[in-house]
Amino acid sequence: MHLFEALIVSFELTDNALWLERAKAPYQLFENHFLQQNHMTEFFDAEFKLGPQTGTHIDPGHHYEWIWLLNHYHKLTRTDVSQPSSALPESTATTTKQSIKIGFNV
Repeated sequence: MHLFEALIVSFELTDNALWLERAKAPYQLFENHFLQQNHMTEFFDAEFKLGPQTGTHIDPGHHYEWIWLLNHYHKLTRTDVSQPSSALPESTATTTKQSIKIGFNV
C-alpha cells in the first residue's frame, strides 16, 4: 500500500508517467491477491498463501486508505477500479463494526 502511494505521489511531484506505469504492479497485486470476496488480506507466508496465524487479521484503517488510493489512482489513470472500490466500503463497514464490538488488536 505504501509503495503504491509513494509511486502515485512521485507522479504528482514530477509529472513523469513512469511512476504511474510502475504503480500498475502494486495495483495488480492488490487486485489479484489482497482483495478477497468480502474483505482485504495483507498477511501472507513465503509462498504468498495466507499466513496460518495472521492471514485472518484485518486492519480497518488500511481498508479506508485503499479506498482513497484506488479512487485517486482512477482519477490519474482512468483505470477501472469499480470492482475493488465497490467491494471495500461494504467490507470496511462490516470490519469497523466488528472491531468496535470486539476491540482493536493494537
